[in-house]
Amino acid sequence: MVSLTSNGAFADSLFCGHLLGNASLIDVETLRTVRSFSPPRGGAQSEWSRDAVHSLALHPSQPLLAVGTRYGFVHLFDVRDPACCVSIRAHSDSVAQVAFHPWFSTLLSSGYDGALRVWCDRERSLVRQYTVPMGARGEAQNIDAPVFNESALRFAVSSSTGNLVVGGATGALHCFV
Repeated sequence: MVSLTSNGAFADSLFCGHLLGNASLIDVETLRTVRSFSPPRGGAQSEWSRDAVHSLALHPSQPLLAVGTRYGFVHLFDVRDPACCVSIRAHSDSVAQVAFHPWFSTLLSSGYDGALRVWCDRERSLVRQYTVPMGARGEAQNIDAPVFNESALRFAVSSSTGNLVVGGATGALHCFV
């Protein structure tokens, strides 16, 4: 298990992400798996069979689970039905984190490719992206001030203000109001 999430609608449950590429809904009282979520296997997506879950996020008001993976995919599941709703090739490297914005219909994802992306969770389309340019030796480079120089961005979204704070390896924090 590598990632956990829950919310008020699932107060007696816990969503767990696994190194084998699937996610589970666990009843915390009985410790039994209630539902298992797996992306489609085989064909052009055969690499998913070796994928690992790096991050999970549960929508604050809808039955939607986002799963970010090692191979750069974000899978969106309807928690009432374990069939995969949609899969997005979100990043060119591993997904570090996924989260739903508490007020807007957006999903945020960050990756080890140095990008923070904002997706419309209804249309499943890219709305905006912030990237970290990579230097010749692979390290991140600053080209404008303040441009992030972290290779794997992490973020937090305030449920009370909706503000987004982004940070990474250098310790610099950037706030989007």
